[in-house]
Amino acid sequence: MCAKIREKTEKDNKSISISDVAKAAGVALGTASRVFNGCDNVDEKLKKQVWLAARKAGYIPKKRSKCVGIVCGRRSPAAALRYVTVMSSLLTDAFMSKGFSVELIDIEHLELAYQTHVNGIVGVVFDDRLAELAKIPNLPVIAANANMIASGVHSIYADHFEQGYMAAEHFIRNGHRTAGFLALDPMESGCAARIKGCLAAMRDNGLPESSLEIKKTGEENLYDILRRWVERDIKAIFNFSEDSALEAIHIISNVLNLKIGKDISMISVEDIPIYKFMNPPQTVIRQPLEEITALAAEKLIELMENPSSTVFEKVLHSKLIDRDSVCNLN
Repeated sequence: MCAKIREKTEKDNKSISISDVAKAAGVALGTASRVFNGCDNVDEKLKKQVWLAARKAGYIPKKRSKCVGIVCGRRSPAAALRYVTVMSSLLTDAFMSKGFSVELIDIEHLELAYQTHVNGIVGVVFDDRLAELAKIPNLPVIAANANMIASGVHSIYADHFEQGYMAAEHFIRNGHRTAGFLALDPMESGCAARIKGCLAAMRDNGLPESSLEIKKTGEENLYDILRRWVERDIKAIFNFSEDSALEAIHIISNVLNLKIGKDISMISVEDIPIYKFMNPPQTVIRQPLEEITALAAEKLIELMENPSSTVFEKVLHSKLIDRDSVCNLN
C-alpha cells in the first residue's frame, strides 16, 4: 500500500517532487524514476504503487511514456469511407500495442507537435505543412500513404499512379473508351497521381487525354455531374471521391435507375466491407492500409531509437478486386 500523503492545496501540489512520490509509494527514488521514464525492468505491482501515489499527490511527471502524435484532419464520421478515421485507428492500435501513448494533432494546430513530450509524428493527411515538422530537432516524422520524399519527409505509401493505371486499364480491356473521374480534390497529391495513371493508361492504349473528364465533387451537384455523363454516353466512372462514393452509387442505381455492371461501369477506391454485399458487388482498388500503418509504426519507433538523416521511402502495391460492377462492351 502507498504511504498516506497529506492533503495539499493546488499551490502546494506545484512543489511536489519525485522524491515525495517515491516516499509515499514506499519505493526507492531510482524505482520511481524508472517508472516515470517507462522502463520495463520494474515490477508491475511497484509500478501501480508509484502511479497511485503520484495521482493521490497530484504529481504530474514531465514524461510518462513515449508519445507519438498522429497528424490528421477531415475526421468526420459522416464521410462514407472515413479514410482518416481508419488510418488513425490502425496507427493507434499499432503504437498502443507496443506501449506508446498516442495524441491526435489536427493539421490546423501543428504547434502541438513542438511539445517535448511528443517523440515522433505520423501524418495521415496529404498536406505540405507536414514537412514543417521535419525541421524540428529530435522529432522523426513519417508520412503514411503520402509521397513527401521531395520535402525531406520519410514516406511509406501506396503507388497511387499504379492505382489509376490499373483501374483505367481494366475499363479499357472491357471496351470503354471514355470515362468520368470523381475526385474530392484533383490537386491533392494522391488524387493527382491517380489521374496521371489513368491518363497514362489511355495514352498507352491509343486514347486521347480528352477521353477522361474530371469533376471535383463538392463544387458541383453530384446528381447533375452523373446525369450529364449518362446523357453523353460516358459509361465508365472512377468513383474515387471519399465523401461521395456511396452517394454516387445511390444516384446511379436509385435515381437514374441504371444497373451498375450492365448499363454503366464503376470502380471505387478502398474495399470497405459493404461493397462486396451490394447488388452488384463493387469492383474496387484495395489499398494496403494495414501494411502501410504497421510499417509506419515500426519505422517510426526505429527512428526514435536510432535517428537517421537518410530519408526513408517504401512504396507498396495496391490490388484491383474484380467483382461485378464493370460491364463488358466488347
